[in-house]
Amino acid sequence: MNQRRETLDSAGAVVPHETHGPRPRNVWANVEAMSRRRLLWWAFGLYAMLALFAYVPLWPGDPHAITNCICGDNIQAPWFLGYVPWAILHGHNPFFTTYLDFPRGVNLVTNTSVPLLGIIAAPVTELFGAVASYNLLMFLAFPLSGVSAAYVIAGWTKSNVAALAGGLFYAFSPYVAHRAYEHLNLMFVAVPPLIFYALYHVVVIQSGRARRWGVGLGLLVVAQCGIDTEIAVSTLLVGLVGVALCAIVARRELIPPRIAFARRALVTGAVLVVVVMAYPLAFQYLGPGGLRVPVQNPVLNPFRSDLLGLVVPTTNEQFAPSFLLHLSHRFPTGPLENSSYLGIFLVSLFIAVLVRFRRSSWMRLAGALAVFSWVMSLGPRLSVAGHVTSIPLPFDVVAHLPGVDNMLPARWSLFEMFFVAISVSYGLTLWRDQFIVARREDSPPATSRGVSRASATVLALVVLASLVLLVPEWPIPTLSTEGVVPAFFTSRAANVIPNGSTILTYPYVINDYRVDDGEYAMLWQIATNFRWRLMGGYSLRPGPRGTATSKPWLTPPYDVAAFLEYWQSPVHPPTSPSPVITSAMLRDVRVYLQRYEISTVVVSTSAPHASPVVGLFSAALGSPHLEGGADVWTGLLRSPK
Repeated sequence: MNQRRETLDSAGAVVPHETHGPRPRNVWANVEAMSRRRLLWWAFGLYAMLALFAYVPLWPGDPHAITNCICGDNIQAPWFLGYVPWAILHGHNPFFTTYLDFPRGVNLVTNTSVPLLGIIAAPVTELFGAVASYNLLMFLAFPLSGVSAAYVIAGWTKSNVAALAGGLFYAFSPYVAHRAYEHLNLMFVAVPPLIFYALYHVVVIQSGRARRWGVGLGLLVVAQCGIDTEIAVSTLLVGLVGVALCAIVARRELIPPRIAFARRALVTGAVLVVVVMAYPLAFQYLGPGGLRVPVQNPVLNPFRSDLLGLVVPTTNEQFAPSFLLHLSHRFPTGPLENSSYLGIFLVSLFIAVLVRFRRSSWMRLAGALAVFSWVMSLGPRLSVAGHVTSIPLPFDVVAHLPGVDNMLPARWSLFEMFFVAISVSYGLTLWRDQFIVARREDSPPATSRGVSRASATVLALVVLASLVLLVPEWPIPTLSTEGVVPAFFTSRAANVIPNGSTILTYPYVINDYRVDDGEYAMLWQIATNFRWRLMGGYSLRPGPRGTATSKPWLTPPYDVAAFLEYWQSPVHPPTSPSPVITSAMLRDVRVYLQRYEISTVVVSTSAPHASPVVGLFSAALGSPHLEGGADVWTGLLRSPK
């Protein structure tokens, strides 16, 4: 029995046609006929199934494993997820802590403390631990970001198929896939599409109450600041460029009532953001441990896209020929931050739909924002095949502005893919509708039908090739926490550590952006639910010259900390001679422990070069207790504060 279906052509007219059985175009029509809510549930399920492949065999919410990367961000993120709600519940300052890098402490606003995600995941953290929350949020970042993009694209294009495809491109773009190794704050990008959608309603649609939309926009910006301020600022900049383009194109419609609506909404949103974010932002720059200089200098920092990065893959893509990998390794970003990659087929599709539907205002706007975002990702100077030229780019104009001076240009590729996804997915739906219209005309020539079928076949193959080239190099390597957390900290033996006391651990420090074990002690803290403070740890803090560093300051007596840092150095034997244990050093060990109220010393038996460190503390404090993979000295303070 024939069933009636309706399809919209490029002009928005309804084109009725007959369908017979489960043919591909019937599936397309069924998707288009879905309600918005049903579409989003289907999109979430599809994206979630694909996301499962990212971390196999690690499962969402796994408390016993973690992503394995070359830096400490995979350790830092779960620490922040656990500490922020713990600090709030225990009356500690959620913006500053001495539970890292004691006694100086760490400014958490300067760091990527993801307070919003920490609060949202607090029930999971309480039941299963911060590592479980980290793994769950890393997994959910894919489907939630995809559903957010699909919701916005569906509202803009009125096409469910375009929304489903656009959400897929956005959620599994090279930008998101590359950051799935360790950067929770950067890959959880569900909010930016909603900010763009709210701006669209404020400037274009203008339905409902202006101040209500302003409050919604402000809350979205605050929410993104609670995840990552860098993405929040760049999202607003892209949104403002979009607003300016809309004003230029529709300048004849800028009548006083529309201007008043937009002004009321934007002022309301701006006031809300200022009121909520004034103290955290002031604390970031003026509070203890704050950084008064940019963490990432976008002019000097190498993390920018290369001109060839659009079509040249890296080791993060599944299909990358060796001759192209040789080229991509010369890019300024290296493989990690080269997220502008689209592939030759997707670039061709993007250009084709822009040319074919150039009269569509949506195509022109999305295309312009995609190109703008890509150009901004290139940084202040053009880089070609790894060679940084003297050619200035638009980013150089804004690189010194407050907020922008702390950005990595390569991360603008997030918006590049978002607007490319809108353009391509919507363009494909318009193309398909035109094919249907052509086939529904009275007695069309056979050659015309053949051209349409051939074009549709070629188009389908190009779309498939575009998706294939974007398949990431998964699964992502994982690391068992059981191998880096001594059993001492997961057993009752850890109860000998007095609450609120300080621990000196080995490994002690992490050398800036080198493979090392110094950050693992933060996992030991998580395992004991922040029972104690840590000397050292991994976080950004002011260095000796005011610049940002991830290495804790050496605290006096300096020979003790220098001894620990020497043996933890990833380069052995170091160029300098090994330190000699003297009676003065043994005396300094005892002074060091008392000065910083250290109640416990723990040396992991699996840490590199642990024997000399055990020898030092044994000579100063006596023989240790071997407890679950660690040499432990306890009871060093009778009454720790």
